[in-house]
Amino acid sequence: MVRQGHGRSGANRDYVVETVQASEALGYRETDLHLIAERLRSDAAHRKAEVGDQQPEIRNREIRISNP
Repeated sequence: MVRQGHGRSGANRDYVVETVQASEALGYRETDLHLIAERLRSDAAHRKAEVGDQQPEIRNREIRISNP
């Protein structure tokens, strides 16, 4: 649900990650929230790597993304 959520201030994923960073800065650790944030960070890194692997193919002014 966090991955899909988006509000006026942005993506829920970003809110969770930033909340964890702020709590860590105060010396506080909420185990469940930290685990969720770690999974969200891992998912984002995985998605970023997948996008980096895609190569654009340009034909007739159209851009098509294909996975090798």
